[in-house]
Amino acid sequence: MPQGHFAHSRHPLRLTTLPLMLSFLLIGFFWVAENYSTYFGAWVYPHQRGGWRGVSLHILSSWFLLVIVSFILVADLEHVREKLRGRSAESLLPAEMDAIRQAG
Repeated sequence: MPQGHFAHSRHPLRLTTLPLMLSFLLIGFFWVAENYSTYFGAWVYPHQRGGWRGVSLHILSSWFLLVIVSFILVADLEHVREKLRGRSAESLLPAEMDAIRQAG
């Protein structure tokens, strides 16, 4: 089993995972997209009114916060949904629960 933190998502046919570090690296794509969008006039930030300047790297913290909050909300809602269905937490990720039992 790979080491590190992963986001798990259960689709009707399979369980998928996404390394959290990869999700944070993908945020860089949004920063680049914002720069292109502002350059071509899709919107203008206040500091760009006098002429185009690149979007600050500080905006990445907003994207990081968005990803963290999204993962937390999805994980919590998944847990609530399973409780409402009357299923145990073990039914969510059986392979991970087996690994935890073996390690403990």
